Amino acid sequence: MNLTEWYIVAAALLALGFAYYKARWVLRRDPGSEKMIEIGQAIREGSMAFIKAEYRVMAIFVVAVAVLPRLIDNDAERPAARAMLVGLLVLMCIWMGIFTA
Repeated sequence: MNLTEWYIVAAALLALGFAYYKARWVLRRDPGSEKMIEIGQAIREGSMAFIKAEYRVMAIFVVAVAVLPRLIDNDAERPAARAMLVGLLVLMCIWMGIFTA
């Protein structure tokens, strides 16, 4: 990997760390009234169901893009595979955001 790709990976990891920090900060706050808690749980259930379905499809696609070019040509450059793996880090940030909603 060249230096730019390392910067991208570092930025994604930094974003994950920041998302973790903010999630912990939000979860330590008062959840609000009973009605607010009920609404929050409904939002969380719906968004997690969507993300679960989305990740199932994305996992198959990412594995295919990351693995198949390597199986076909062992010496092949794999920028798409790297991009997909970095994308997974971004998806983890999204998941953490939805979890804290």
